[in-house]
Amino acid sequence: MQLLGSLQVMVPFRTKASSRTLLYSAAAISLVGGLLFIYGKGIDSPMMPIAAGDSDVVQVVSNQEERHMTMKLACDATKSLRPDEELEYLIQHSKFLDHIIVNEDHKLLYCYIPKVSSTQWKKVMGVLSGTLPDRPLNEILGRAPHERGVHRFLSDFPLAEVRNRLATYTSFLFVRHPLERLVSGYVNKFAKAGPDGYFNRLFSAEIKRQFGDGQPASNTSTVTFDSFARWVSNPHPKNVLGARNEHWKPMVDLCHPCAVNYTIIGKMETLAEDARLVLRSARVTSVAFPAGFRSRTHDTAADLFSSLEPDVQRHVLRLYFEDLLVFGYRPSDLYVANTTAHMNSRIMFESLLV
Repeated sequence: MQLLGSLQVMVPFRTKASSRTLLYSAAAISLVGGLLFIYGKGIDSPMMPIAAGDSDVVQVVSNQEERHMTMKLACDATKSLRPDEELEYLIQHSKFLDHIIVNEDHKLLYCYIPKVSSTQWKKVMGVLSGTLPDRPLNEILGRAPHERGVHRFLSDFPLAEVRNRLATYTSFLFVRHPLERLVSGYVNKFAKAGPDGYFNRLFSAEIKRQFGDGQPASNTSTVTFDSFARWVSNPHPKNVLGARNEHWKPMVDLCHPCAVNYTIIGKMETLAEDARLVLRSARVTSVAFPAGFRSRTHDTAADLFSSLEPDVQRHVLRLYFEDLLVFGYRPSDLYVANTTAHMNSRIMFESLLV
């Protein structure tokens, strides 16, 4: 695979069944302690707009090298703490690849992660495949790209074809700060949806019964973020499917980035620039990704996460520990003006590293 003719960065294999016990293991200090340097240094991917000329892509490609390097360090650091399940294991158990959408004409693989502009990217993939109308994306109904039959997934192909596509197609995913993504999932599926929303009707009584704030389980009010965070980060065995729903399930468990060698690692924070990089790499000129997106969840995420009790914050950080490491995020990134919350979140996260 080539990235605009530049170097290909190899990423070591990673397993789907990454044990959460690594978060408590004393052995972690010798493996991930060195990553403190990364967070201390503050490796970031600055937003850099792409102008018309190809020379302006250089900074964006540099960002990609940085992201692959961060991922490689994190994957290497945690590899020995997981069972030895490599890419071939994922191929043999193809259900692990059912988030990867395939486009044959442009030889594209896209691993979708809900709450990371996945609806827009599904629209792009549908238009490119001819299963959605060729029109501006904002004219395509939001539910259309999620309907059955719009996409082909990598898990639908025979094993030999899966291997070939992983080896030869341009592959990409888009990620987001894990805590901001969690809040976005809560706001969209619970808070804004109201008591009659699908997720409230399906899960609110159980959440309140297990992690509620004293309200009767039958109460029609929306669950609080505190109860939701407890449910997601410490689910009851009987309700693990809901608490591990794809809208807040760790990103590493959806796309397996240490096993699948993604060509491009896009981020929500640099969505427009990275989207243009993907489309240029695949020589797509017929579809334009919507410009001008800016997340409105960032401040809400900072307020809601800082309002949680410290033990709940730790549970959430443990759940998204690998997401934070592999994709180069820090919990403290949420806080700009709140220096106390910034320092506390940094100390709490670094304590998990050792």
